Amino acid sequence: MKKIMVVLSAVLALVACNKETPVKDSSKDASKFVVNITVNHPDATKAVKSGWVDGDKVYVFFDGVTGAKYVELTRDGSSWTPEMKGGLAVSELAATGTMYGVYFPYEQPVIAANGANVTFKTASGLSIYTYYMTGSGAYEVNKSADITTLTGSMDMVNPDGYVQFYIGKDGEKYNADGKYRLSVAGVKPTACTTFSTSTHTFGTKELNPAQPMWGYKLEDGVAFSGVIDATSWSNSANSHVIYLFDTEAAAKTITISGKTLSSHAAVNFSSTKPSTWSAAVTAPAFVTFDYVKWGKFNLGATAEGTVAANYGWYFGWGDIVPATGTAASNAPASGFGGESYYQKTVAYEALNGKEVNLTGDYAIYDMATAFLGPNWRMPTKAEYDALCTSYSWGDNNSLNARSVVFPAARRWYNGSHSGSGLGIYWSSSCGDGESAYSLRFISSKGTVDRNDFSRYNGLSVRPVQK
Repeated sequence: MKKIMVVLSAVLALVACNKETPVKDSSKDASKFVVNITVNHPDATKAVKSGWVDGDKVYVFFDGVTGAKYVELTRDGSSWTPEMKGGLAVSELAATGTMYGVYFPYEQPVIAANGANVTFKTASGLSIYTYYMTGSGAYEVNKSADITTLTGSMDMVNPDGYVQFYIGKDGEKYNADGKYRLSVAGVKPTACTTFSTSTHTFGTKELNPAQPMWGYKLEDGVAFSGVIDATSWSNSANSHVIYLFDTEAAAKTITISGKTLSSHAAVNFSSTKPSTWSAAVTAPAFVTFDYVKWGKFNLGATAEGTVAANYGWYFGWGDIVPATGTAASNAPASGFGGESYYQKTVAYEALNGKEVNLTGDYAIYDMATAFLGPNWRMPTKAEYDALCTSYSWGDNNSLNARSVVFPAARRWYNGSHSGSGLGIYWSSSCGDGESAYSLRFISSKGTVDRNDFSRYNGLSVRPVQK
């Protein structure tokens, strides 16, 4: 496996002021209101994307103005085209004050009021886990005859700790939005989620390290953004495992060793293309029962067997980031298998409270599909029901259901691996909005059932082929 990291240090240009442009607005005095705001891009940031480009949008809020009312600035050539949003009126702006801007380079947010906060979400209602910039600066409103002019300047800042990862186009891959996710050990997806109209601060939400970051098309490739765990990345003796998930193919993996990573750096994999990376998991052979092709070993295992070496990996329901073994050092973060850990996953935000199966639009959260590709999936509850109408007990407390052998792999619960003689395997079928069905067996009691478990449990996955 090739191990390489290239840190970019491209300096971002300071690109600034816009021409005087009448604001787009439905109010009767719109043609008499002119905005002349300078928005400065950071000039000392290491990043993949440098400078403003056409179509970039900065959302500007003002002190003393409540609700989701703002000016939207859209980059057009060397200037900004302003548009008043949310019913903002000129009369609501003080003669002088402070304005606050936020910029999302890869997503146009849905902006809404929620009490004293303004929220930023994707069209599907999720937080926007990309890098972002915020800024503030003084503004002034001047009236001359029948023209009102808003003038001001803001310096935008990329928050400390943010890093980016860039994968260049590889054949026909890695040059589109919405197809790729990247999990990087020691890197946390982070979103700017709110602006408080009372305290004039931007709020953020941070997920667990190694949670997947969605890739966004950038030039001739895709970019991913997150916040580094400084402790993890400051020591060159640490190794960092990376998983690349592809909605059209099996996952790939690479390990970065002997490197450190600092705030505002960028890792460019253009010279180490994913076609040279290793397969993230081993695809099992299968045995067919009732037209279902059951994999012969667990997701994350490499061979059949009933001893610990064959247990495979463990997952929270819908969370594609696994615990890769039975020791605490193999957990993706402290508390894996517990509710607090699960609440800081992409799966929790996307699935909690929803009675949905991991199919259709939600198949991207199917752990077998994520790692083995679109020709594999997790079993349904009905398929477990049919398989387990006949079974026997095997070596090391394993379950043999019609020649499909399930090791008693235990489970991860609240940060520990426990449950001697116990095997629990997720299905893709939901229970209520906080649980999902699984195959459960307890050899000491001789019981086999299909039970619903809280989704935060770290359980085994047995893949089936489509």
